[in-house]
Amino acid sequence: MPVELLESDTHVVIKYPARTRKRRIEFDVEANDPVTAYVMDKDGLDQFYAGEDMDVFYGLRRRRKHNDEVTIPPNTPWYLVIMNDEDVPVAVRYDVSG
Repeated sequence: MPVELLESDTHVVIKYPARTRKRRIEFDVEANDPVTAYVMDKDGLDQFYAGEDMDVFYGLRRRRKHNDEVTIPPNTPWYLVIMNDEDVPVAVRYDVSG
């Protein structure tokens, strides 16, 4: 499981490649303090950076653990975004399968 140390008010974006078929992926995110996690496509990522409401496959705020399965459409690269809204650094582990 990769580990990231997120400083306060920062985020990490992990890009995953497109596949030719629709597929189900499972992801786990664990942190020592609450973090926000999103699974989104490029349009959602553009909305995220623009500060707009986002269309996402998954999104939950301020949890220590995120675990879910989502369906990714075919030919769609997708992104796991993990945000630290805390005032202190947060250690985050994440894993994706599928």
